Amino acid sequence: MSAETVLSGALTFLSLADLLQLLGGNGSSGILRLRNEQNVEPGLIYFNNGNPVHAICPSKTGLEALYTLFGWVVGEFAFSREKFNVPQTIQQSRMEIILDGLRMLDDGEVRRIGSAAAVVSGKARSASTGMVRGPLVDYLSVVNEEHFATGSPIVHEGSYGNWIWVILEGQVDIFRQTADGPSKIMSLGEGAFIGSLSAFSIHGHIRSESCVAATKVVLGVLDFQRLATEYSRMSHAMRRVGVSLDQRLRHLNDLIVGDQLGPDLLKDLKPLTYGPKLPAEGLYLITEGRAVVVRDRDPQRIVLARLESGDVFGLIPFADIGHEPHAATVWVDDAIKLTRLDSAALESEFERLSTTFKNIFDNLVIAMSVTTRMAIQESQRNNSNSDKAGKDQRRHIRYDSLNLLHFSLPSGATPERQGMGRTLNVSQSGILLETQEAIPPGETIALTIGLEEDLVTIEGETVHCQPTADKRFTTGIHFRQMNDSTRTVLTRYIQLFEQH
Repeated sequence: MSAETVLSGALTFLSLADLLQLLGGNGSSGILRLRNEQNVEPGLIYFNNGNPVHAICPSKTGLEALYTLFGWVVGEFAFSREKFNVPQTIQQSRMEIILDGLRMLDDGEVRRIGSAAAVVSGKARSASTGMVRGPLVDYLSVVNEEHFATGSPIVHEGSYGNWIWVILEGQVDIFRQTADGPSKIMSLGEGAFIGSLSAFSIHGHIRSESCVAATKVVLGVLDFQRLATEYSRMSHAMRRVGVSLDQRLRHLNDLIVGDQLGPDLLKDLKPLTYGPKLPAEGLYLITEGRAVVVRDRDPQRIVLARLESGDVFGLIPFADIGHEPHAATVWVDDAIKLTRLDSAALESEFERLSTTFKNIFDNLVIAMSVTTRMAIQESQRNNSNSDKAGKDQRRHIRYDSLNLLHFSLPSGATPERQGMGRTLNVSQSGILLETQEAIPPGETIALTIGLEEDLVTIEGETVHCQPTADKRFTTGIHFRQMNDSTRTVLTRYIQLFEQH
């Protein structure tokens, strides 16, 4: 049977990272051929159900060849549906490969080939910098559009709400409140979703993070009733898979902001033993007992997630999350009881879902891949706190979180708005903020400072505002009178700021 070319074009338009996401999201099987002027032989990547399983480029095979092909930033590509018979030399998840490949490209570990060696697409570069972008938007589920100015809050952590949005334009930053103030988790770009699958199953769903417009943002409001009806018709197993992945993403976000799950969770647990009646390639629902998902990074064991009754683990047929069984292990207690789920039935059900729900699942998997890498890096930093250099690095990371302050222009201001600002300097009499938009002199402004259990609001007046070279603004604010308790929190904030 002859090969059928279904996709072709220029690598300057779609990079290898883009192609991996595109072919992966479609569950494609076949061979991707890359060509450039400096190599006579093409680079070959073999895909099975959207996952790269083998690669060949001049003098290299397997994962090494695939990483080398990230350097082919100029040339042509063609993907064909055809059968192949090659060994599986690549076990890593698709997103793990994308993140590693882009990091190696940025760090110079992979040689760029092509006259436009500096060209890397926006979507591709975003994956290496904590940005999550989603698949193409299904506009049939969008019932309205909402616009947000740069710096405007979209969702507040701890608030109630079930609405789900898809980002049509712009970038949204995700924050989690910590003892040191707001800590950025990641950024979301076009096609990504704001909201979670838990919104369909929990009445009065509590938002676990805050979302702020990093640029001018256009959001598509999804038809919640239509999606809720579809969700209610899903099988119990499909709903459990979605909610369990949602919960696992929250655990990864906990790790990113420094809330370690800790090795003490492994007490009284042991690695799950697979066998003929419990194959490693299976998908399991926990009916009793508890478990944890562990990534071994010598010399450290990193607990990525806690699992309880109702949670799911194993090989999900339509979602390669880059955890168990290949890249992480599952530890269980003696009370564990499992039910094996029908993977074939779940895969068939997934194919019948609406495009929007497929996109929500795909976006969840991408977010988990990005946050897993970030969470592992954060855990490794925390583990090195006994070393002075590790402490200094951790202190530098906390600097960004500590110095992000929420501001608002109270009712009566012109225009009325809120946003986030970065502290550049601070004293008992005033503060210098970096903001995304200009705040004219003479405006009344309220700043919120949160340190551990203390949360205070300080009012002030803008005295000057100057543009910067990177299209932001430095805004000087003079504090108004404050009470003693507020002054105490401000003093502690100044001390922490000066330590950095």
